[in-house]
Amino acid sequence: MSYTKLTEATIKTPNSETGLIADKDGILLNMVKTNIESWASAVIGNGAYRFSNQEILHNVEILEAIVSSISSGKEVKCNSL
Repeated sequence: MSYTKLTEATIKTPNSETGLIADKDGILLNMVKTNIESWASAVIGNGAYRFSNQEILHNVEILEAIVSSISSGKEVKCNSL
């Protein structure tokens, strides 16, 4: 896991440009990198991935709905989990 220790004064909310977020201890995490590392670890058999297959497929459904909504200019509903 990649992290940098921050002081209390520098802890901020998630940054959509960098993908960085501070945890409760002020450790700045790169959530994209952390997620990919977690997935890779599961692929090689070192534990389970943090998301179920159902959650992964639902994320794909959400992304497809976003693309469809942008194309059509209309609201697109997704099934809930």
